[in-house]
Amino acid sequence: MATEDLGSERQRLAKLYASMSDGELQQIADDAGSLTEVAIRALAEEVQRRGLDITIADSAVPTEEIRQS
Repeated sequence: MATEDLGSERQRLAKLYASMSDGELQQIADDAGSLTEVAIRALAEEVQRRGLDITIADSAVPTEEIRQS
């Protein structure tokens, strides 16, 4: 996927995740193994933004890396 496509996909997912309830984010996090790396990053950023205590299953993105982005 081209860089600009990744950016627009990340924005789309960020907006989608921001509109979801905490419970919905938990459900997605529980099945994170089926998500793309871009989706995992967007999910992790939303979880962190809300200060939720949600672990993202099978996360390929280290927490430190998410905090730095």
